[in-house]
This record gives sequence, structure tokens and C-alpha cells, in this order.
Amino acid sequence: MISSSSRRNSIALVAQGQADLCAIDCVTFSLLQAHAPAELTYLRILAHTQSAPCLPYITGLSISPEILKKLQLGLMSAALDPALEDTRRVLLMGPVCVLKGLQAYQTIPDQAAKADALGYPKLI
Repeated sequence: MISSSSRRNSIALVAQGQADLCAIDCVTFSLLQAHAPAELTYLRILAHTQSAPCLPYITGLSISPEILKKLQLGLMSAALDPALEDTRRVLLMGPVCVLKGLQAYQTIPDQAAKADALGYPKLI
């Protein structure tokens, strides 16, 4: 097993024949399709996993509730601002919503448990 240190390096290893496959999230793949399609020339999609929330926006535990609310409102405003439409399109940024707790991300450990049950090895 090879550790590539990044999704883009993983793609390059597969394209160069140094690895058989890699797991890439749909956002990374779509951004490369839009901005560096040549990097994907020698790849094909083998399978898709079930959808999961994207990575969260995070801040420090010491942030006050008032500042946290301002940060959340700022992100949601940026997601709706017509003047930022082109920027959002380039970044593949969709709506911003506030998820409470870890339950929204439960699909990720569920997928890992399913892979374990099917006998897949641990991935790096």
C-alpha cells in the first residue's frame, strides 16, 4: 500500500501505473475536471459511495456564542449573495446550513463498518 499524502498525488500515482486505485471525494474530482482535466485522462470511476456531508467549517472552542453566530450568518450570507455567484460556482459551493451534533456525519462511520464487514482492508 502506498501513502500519497494528498488526493491529487493519489490520482497521479494511479495515472502513472504506480497504484491500482484511489479513493477521491466528488468535490476534488469535480474541481479537477473543471480546472485540470488532463490529470484525470487515464482514470475511470469504479464505484460511488453514498452521499455524506462535506467537511465542516470549524472554529475554536473558545469562540463565544455571539461570534459563532456571526460566523455562521456570514457564511450563510456569502452562500446567498448574488455578487459571489461566480466565486461559489468556481468553488462548487452550495448552500450552507448549520448541522447540530455528529448525527449528520454518521453515514461515514457506517460506510467504514460496511467495508470492514465486506473484508476490505483499512485504507490510509
